[in-house]
Amino acid sequence: TARKQARERMYSGEDRSAIEMTAAIAETFAREVREAGSTPLVVLIPMRELLAAHTAAEPFPLVAELRARGLDVLDLGPTFGRTVLQLGNERMYVAQGHYTPEGNRLLAAALEEQLRPWIQGGGD
Repeated sequence: TARKQARERMYSGEDRSAIEMTAAIAETFAREVREAGSTPLVVLIPMRELLAAHTAAEPFPLVAELRARGLDVLDLGPTFGRTVLQLGNERMYVAQGHYTPEGNRLLAAALEEQLRPWIQGGGD
């Protein structure tokens, strides 16, 4: 469908306007969080339809843009994506696209692993 094609262009980085808009929103978020005296951290949780893009050698285009703008990003895509592609979608997702209990455990473990340096030492 046209909507699916537009989404693929946005997330692949072919349509830069969506990534630039999302990055601008994230910059505003980060500024407001800093002004409130906290540390901003963007966590990217991959969508099922985009898992293959998250496992590519290059960072996911949105992650690369956010990092280029100086934002701290925890990208759960590579770890989660590789495991899902190895074990299969049916073990990690229910039909409606939400995570199964096993998918939630995997996501939580990946998040804990990447958050540990932030909790222990304030970031990397």
